[in-house]
Amino acid sequence: MSIKLYIDMLSQPCRALVIFMKTCKVPFEAVQVAIRKGENRKEPFLKLNPLGKLPVMVDGQFVLTESVAIFRYICRKFSVPENIYPSSLEGQAKVDEYLEWQHMNTRYKAATVFIGELFGRGNVDVDKAVSDMNQMMDDLEMMFLKNQEFINGDQVSFADILAACEIVQPMFSGRKVFDDRPRIKSWFERVRRETQPHFDEAHSIFYQGRERFLRKNKL
Repeated sequence: MSIKLYIDMLSQPCRALVIFMKTCKVPFEAVQVAIRKGENRKEPFLKLNPLGKLPVMVDGQFVLTESVAIFRYICRKFSVPENIYPSSLEGQAKVDEYLEWQHMNTRYKAATVFIGELFGRGNVDVDKAVSDMNQMMDDLEMMFLKNQEFINGDQVSFADILAACEIVQPMFSGRKVFDDRPRIKSWFERVRRETQPHFDEAHSIFYQGRERFLRKNKL
């Protein structure tokens, strides 16, 4: 029985998991749950995750939520490339270091800008959100990229995939997140290149939505 992955491809961690699993050739069945239609707040999905959050993984009778937990479960059950999640204690720890940091940094701060610019300034102080995101980008470059090509050295890992999917999110509104950031831009393009064609396939719905948003708002 193949793993089922309940996802919405407008969700950053959902996209990251799909890219990861396709890159690692892990067999799975994608089950689409449209957040914009409120499908995540209805039965039968709430039986899987009463919190109504995506992604959700179902492996037989075993149900697991939270993208990082799902990632680690897949790595323990299947053989994945060494660069994606190293077998060494030190290598895993460096990937995990970023995965623990990103929740309240890359994910939270990029998503806050996305929410503010998509749904209006009444919901978010956009100026502060952009300032916080810029600080996060400084920290990402200084702490995790330094003078290396990827977060864990010279090869792409799941940390890079997850980070790239988060940084794409504020680009939905037309924001140029790579302005004056050549190192992060080069890193992003390397991650995208190393995970093709899966990266662009996973972002196809996001790209389409972005184009519609920009046309509607004449940006």
